[in-house]
Amino acid sequence: MPMKKLLIAAFAVSMFGCQSNPQNTLPVQLDTQVQQGYLSGAWRSDSDPRWNGPFAIDIADTQDGANFDGALSFGGSSCPGWKPFRGVVQADGSVVLRSDLGVPCGNVVVSGRYAGGAFDGTYKAEYPDFGTVKLK
Repeated sequence: MPMKKLLIAAFAVSMFGCQSNPQNTLPVQLDTQVQQGYLSGAWRSDSDPRWNGPFAIDIADTQDGANFDGALSFGGSSCPGWKPFRGVVQADGSVVLRSDLGVPCGNVVVSGRYAGGAFDGTYKAEYPDFGTVKLK
């Protein structure tokens, strides 16, 4: 079964006139887009290498500018199950997801980059725990 891919078609660059720009450089507008889809892979704790498991995100079909919503799952963790997240594409192209995983994990921030058909990043949870995530 083919998997839908997260596509960040970020950074279509639009140039504007530079009438009032004394350095004669052109301002840049970033156009970001995240497509609906599902990515799966794995997470691994850097706090304790025994903590790891499947990781997945499912991106909803709505987007408001650089902001988007979806659900994520840290399988094999103390807080399994699908939890909603709020995501944003940063100006530098990185992606940040924020979610509340509930007790005992608390809030988690996942950040990283999507390139070459894969998402590589890190996570930090209130548990406290931190580590890496890899998705395809």
